[in-house]
Amino acid sequence: MLQVVSRQQPSIHAAYQAAPVPIAVSVKSVYNKLNGLEPGTPAPGALQCRTATALIAEVGGARPGCWPAIE
Repeated sequence: MLQVVSRQQPSIHAAYQAAPVPIAVSVKSVYNKLNGLEPGTPAPGALQCRTATALIAEVGGARPGCWPAIE
């Protein structure tokens, strides 16, 4: 999912096919799992924001709390 959210791959299926280590389940199982995610799962934008915030903090490039909180 991270590869799709970060636009490294255009789709879940493309990310599945490009996995460096074969995934031990079928692509249908991957989609079934994604279809079963709870509605409260964070939106892709939230994942990007949290990832960016963590990376910025890791390199000391920003003060904590510079981005709005995501709940």
